[in-house]
Amino acid sequence: MRSKFAFRLLLGFLLLALTGCVNNNVRPDDKPAAFPAIKGIESIQIFDDKTSARIASIDDSAEIAGILTELKTAKPSYFDDPEYVGTLLRVEMKGENRSKTYYINDLREAASSLSGKIYSESSAERSDVWSISSSLIQRFYGVSPDASRQQAPYLYIQLHQESGAIVVESNRQISRKSVRESMEASLRLIEIDGGLPFGYEMDWNDDRRRFVIRTNGLEAGESVRFRLDAAHTTSGESYADDSQPYRNTVQLTVPPKQNQIRLIHALEGTEQVTSAQDTPLVQAVQVQEKAGTLPYVLVHGKQGSHSLLPIDGGSPYTIQVKEWPDHGKPYGNDYGGELLFSDRFHADKTYAVYGNRTLYEVAWRAGKARKLYDSPEPVYGVASSPDGKRIGLLVASDEFMGPMADLVVLDTNGKKLKRWPDAGFMSHSDGFLFGYL
Repeated sequence: MRSKFAFRLLLGFLLLALTGCVNNNVRPDDKPAAFPAIKGIESIQIFDDKTSARIASIDDSAEIAGILTELKTAKPSYFDDPEYVGTLLRVEMKGENRSKTYYINDLREAASSLSGKIYSESSAERSDVWSISSSLIQRFYGVSPDASRQQAPYLYIQLHQESGAIVVESNRQISRKSVRESMEASLRLIEIDGGLPFGYEMDWNDDRRRFVIRTNGLEAGESVRFRLDAAHTTSGESYADDSQPYRNTVQLTVPPKQNQIRLIHALEGTEQVTSAQDTPLVQAVQVQEKAGTLPYVLVHGKQGSHSLLPIDGGSPYTIQVKEWPDHGKPYGNDYGGELLFSDRFHADKTYAVYGNRTLYEVAWRAGKARKLYDSPEPVYGVASSPDGKRIGLLVASDEFMGPMADLVVLDTNGKKLKRWPDAGFMSHSDGFLFGYL
């Protein structure tokens, strides 16, 4: 019942917003200047208001005192037009002789200028709401400031492609100057025909732990990319991590009007954009050319036509095999394609599995297939040796199609040479058939 009321309350907020709202940065004279004082609280219970699942239970008197003290710094705010919808939390505060219930709209992953808002049922009726910081929201989730300080500096990044917003949150206070310098030094646009003039603005929260980058001028299919490795905390701690060199790389792409394949060179920062057909699968492969073995991307087509796109040199190719002779009954898979190709395309041949069952040698330039083998178990993947004389199949280890896969090795005539049980693993639920690529 309480959850349904909260939903109606939130809907009412949106209707109130549409009747005319005040900007968050301007406070009318009739609004309270501070969050109401709360005393005598001995426990705080936090619930997901949608499911009523308990998120945290706080009974430590020092932590409760810290939360109530920080609540006193909450600033008056208003319901936006329209109101951003985040994660709605129900906060139940209880003491010996009192009980108070508040609601928190956790907006940290939304593109809102605020990290979150807090209000009670009675204050909502008066349209009274207060903004709270991301650090205080963390405390309501049961994460103490001491625990946060024990972690290494980290940036959490959320992309909002439709609105062109990038939300960045940190477990430390962030140096604003270092963020702008890091972004400007690495900013790169991927435009179509020159595009519109690009611009952006940064919207910071008061506690310096979260900001929103709002982009403008990006058209459909265009991207902006930058790195925040050079950013640091207000105390000078770096966000860079050598063990995860790309974790602070940000790329926002406005959804294109047609499908695209983007080949990104992470170190050089270059990017190649190619229009692509609808595809159930994209696969990294190696193709033997006159200049040597080169990296390609294989784009599986739904109508029997497959594209080989060069990454570094080479020419594009189209593969069309009109007939797969004498194939066994296909297994139903969960990615939608009929074929799995080998990771290597030799000068005159490659290998492919049709229907996750039947192995073929494929003269890929001529578009002809020769049957080699029918697998009793569903096939998860296929690969060939560098000389093309051995073929490896990853097949289901059990009848439940669990995450483990056996390796079966065959010769070029489809003769089984050896089998290694439980040689491969990919995390997924039993009964689902995906490619192990």
